[in-house]
Amino acid sequence: MKVAIAQTNPIPGDFAGNIKQITDGILKASSAGADLFVSPEMGIPGYLCCDAMLTEGFVEMNLNGILTILRESNVSNKMTIVVGYVEKNTTGVGKPLFNSAAVIRNGTVIANYRKHLLPFYDVFDEGRYFEPGRDFAVVEICGRQWGIVICEDLWSNDKGKSQRHYDTSPVEKYAKLGVENLIAINSSPYVLGKPAHRKNIVQDVSRRIGGTVVYCNQRGGMDSLVFDGNSLVAHWGLIRHCCGDVDGVSMIDTSDNNYKSNDMGNPSEEMRKNIVLGLRDYIQKSGFKKVVVASSGGIDSALVLCLACDAIGADNVHAIRMPGQYSSAGSVSDALELHKNLGCHDYLMPIDNNTFLIETNRAMLSNTADGVSMSEKRSEYRTVANENIQARLRAINLMHFSNCWCAIALTTGNKSEIATGYCTLGGDCMGGFAPIQDLYKTQVYQLAQLYDSQHCITPIPASIINKAPSAELSPNQTDEASLLPYGILDLIICGYIEHKISTLDGFKNLGEKEFVNIFSYKWKLFRDQFVESFDADIQFKRIINMIDKNEFKRRQMAPGVKISNVAFGTGRRFPIVRRSW
Repeated sequence: MKVAIAQTNPIPGDFAGNIKQITDGILKASSAGADLFVSPEMGIPGYLCCDAMLTEGFVEMNLNGILTILRESNVSNKMTIVVGYVEKNTTGVGKPLFNSAAVIRNGTVIANYRKHLLPFYDVFDEGRYFEPGRDFAVVEICGRQWGIVICEDLWSNDKGKSQRHYDTSPVEKYAKLGVENLIAINSSPYVLGKPAHRKNIVQDVSRRIGGTVVYCNQRGGMDSLVFDGNSLVAHWGLIRHCCGDVDGVSMIDTSDNNYKSNDMGNPSEEMRKNIVLGLRDYIQKSGFKKVVVASSGGIDSALVLCLACDAIGADNVHAIRMPGQYSSAGSVSDALELHKNLGCHDYLMPIDNNTFLIETNRAMLSNTADGVSMSEKRSEYRTVANENIQARLRAINLMHFSNCWCAIALTTGNKSEIATGYCTLGGDCMGGFAPIQDLYKTQVYQLAQLYDSQHCITPIPASIINKAPSAELSPNQTDEASLLPYGILDLIICGYIEHKISTLDGFKNLGEKEFVNIFSYKWKLFRDQFVESFDADIQFKRIINMIDKNEFKRRQMAPGVKISNVAFGTGRRFPIVRRSW
């Protein structure tokens, strides 16, 4: 049987564009003699449209897409077409919508399937909109019986996630009905290691049902999510084809026993590809063509510039050097060398006049309305405010450039800084998108070294990679002196954010399965040395407290690409005002 898998890249609400991707794929598949054409979950409206689905006219526009595809199916011989859409719940009971799949052949909807299992963990909140389906859909294609499932219906087999507790399994129900083949349409977002995990799930399902699984996944960025494609065909527990990270339609002959793999490679390359994809799509789908970055000569801004040049080309990337009074000469020259290597635009805008600004500010506040002079409040004055002025001056220049030239400003904060609040509201937090906001600092170095050794872009200068990380807001300042060495800091943050470990004893017990796929360095050595130090408990509690009390900053930050199991944003929901225990 010839199968066409369409890894489309929809935009929520772009009905015309989304439908065109599907119909173009149908024509290509038909001309190639395909028996089956499969497109992703909610491929017509886009996944996930959230509350936009409740807007007047939305469902109707989406249903018009089904009519368009019905017309196209009339010219596609006897090819069976599977498309995902939003269906209105007209029963009068339950949520207003169904997450549905239409099975179309020769101008007719021959079957309809409604998603049974509605995920409610991490970034998902499908129970807010959809009523679960109850019925099954079985269709005959090329003399074989095929069942239809949608995303979570297949992943219910994954028992490794404690958040998934379902009292039913559509896969098991199909098996009891004697159905040995499944078509699964998906909008399955990427996290580190998921392509390999997805293969294991699909292999296991095909083995258990004793037949073939055609697994179609969408590809592209949508806000903070990135969909990596990597659609699969498996038969009797063996992968027969992997579409990899390609756009558009892949043609597969299920009788072909030669496994065609497009594996993504090592974890760093996997992360890089998906961050670039998410960044590119966010920029372009938001209507921008250019980006602007505050380039400090540090590792974070260097990596963001590399990713931006990868995503949209160096000629569309603008880098501004803004040295302050404590910036080293090396930082300025390192940034310039990087810009030359990348071929992006370079600008120099010094901000070393912040001392004058601070003194002017103090003078203006010397006599307050209540008659109490600033000198009387001197003991309350926090000198960190002086440091933050530098970051806010940079933000003014960055956002002014953004407004002048319609270039989206990229922030350069990483997950380690964002977790601990080691950043300035109205300063380095300013911008429209945060490409590396879900990368721990040690992962930032991983990707920087990847560019340095493997990628086609000219490497990041070694001096940037080797220097001690510093915000350069005060003399001789270093990040690790204020926080902890990143080798241990990242382990503490990961343990707390991704595994909910808030005590030193719990941290001691974290092992291979929690860290091995995330951190490439000798993390056990860092952990063991830390827990044996005399002030480990004090330092551990200090970091946990920093994470807790900086929730208010994270709520105000730009969105960024999610690549971990738990990223800051909709997948992690904590109150701003709370107490640590």
